[in-house]
Amino acid sequence: MIKRIAYKALQKEKGHILWNSFKDVEHFPSTTQLAFYDKFTRENITDEKEQYEIAQKAHNEPDEKAENRDRYFAILLMDGDKMGKLVNGETLASTWESVMHPKIVERLKQPEFDKNYKKTWNDIFTNYPKRLLTPAIHAAISESLGDFSIYGVDSIIRANDGRLIYAGGDDVCAVLPVDTALKAAEEIQKYYNSFFRIISDQKDETIGNSWNVEPGKMSVCLGKGDGISISAGILICHHKESLSQMIADAHHLLDDKAKKETGRNACAIELRKRSGGSRYFARKWDESKAWESFHRIGELISNKKKKKISASLVYRLEQFRTGIEAILKKDDYKNLLTNFIKKQLDRSMLTAGKNSKEELEEFAKRMVDIVVVKKEDNEQAFEPEGLIVAGFIADKGGE
Repeated sequence: MIKRIAYKALQKEKGHILWNSFKDVEHFPSTTQLAFYDKFTRENITDEKEQYEIAQKAHNEPDEKAENRDRYFAILLMDGDKMGKLVNGETLASTWESVMHPKIVERLKQPEFDKNYKKTWNDIFTNYPKRLLTPAIHAAISESLGDFSIYGVDSIIRANDGRLIYAGGDDVCAVLPVDTALKAAEEIQKYYNSFFRIISDQKDETIGNSWNVEPGKMSVCLGKGDGISISAGILICHHKESLSQMIADAHHLLDDKAKKETGRNACAIELRKRSGGSRYFARKWDESKAWESFHRIGELISNKKKKKISASLVYRLEQFRTGIEAILKKDDYKNLLTNFIKKQLDRSMLTAGKNSKEELEEFAKRMVDIVVVKKEDNEQAFEPEGLIVAGFIADKGGE
């Protein structure tokens, strides 16, 4: 009952903190409606009521005009890493020296300063540098997490055409179109690790080195530091799968793939096709080169009008596994594998002959960024599935 009527009650309570989230809501979108995101975009169907009715009908009677890509949606789960250590003060980057006025610190280090004070404070700076955990710091952490979930997560999910299921503290659960799920996760991760933000009815943005005072709430966020990070699991699944089961599986993806196998501060994506099983791509958030390549190669595989990389090559790389794994044992494996993939691209690309040597080199290097994964023992592993995941996410269907 609460699930079905709470939003209607909150629509009338303008003073309620969740009013902004529910003010324009008519109903919770079905998984089919989320999956049809690209279809609605292609056909310029913008009315939510019409979208809902089309999706309801298609759920019972398959829409023959819908492409296979239109039958999938994404579940996004995110969770703060090592929250216990943050709450206990172990990962706080704040030190006594950093929270005191620089001139006081400078005076404490002067030879003529009172020896008793000088010795005591220098011992603190050297042996006990971290600021003590206090009720005020606990309150600040709680407020930061509250601002993150209430002001940050909700607006980001809505801006990416998804629907938030819950956001509490460092936990996030949402459903989104396949297109926008990774973009939403990237934006949430950046928000989590931001420093100061100004929040008002008009905007929610990061405050830089300078700031002109203006009306609104100045939010002090968690910032960056060793152990202050958030991980994500994105499960892409068929719209007719059991939603409760898929959410449970997304939890395993987050806990086992993103946190345990990839080592936290990471995002793991699973593409679960109804026929053909699951394919994965997982990297730490700070492996920016790999994520840039993931986006770029996905566009080159998926764009049907300007297609440059054949999907068949992506699947055919698996046939070269034995040879590629031998290459990975060499010291200069990156150059060797780049040259190997470059030759394969030159032979099979749909626009072969139209690409410069520089383009082929770029495409090959980016593919290496995706298919080569460093394991815990620092050994290199060949995992070509990421290319398929990248192409599927970037595909808009019908283009």
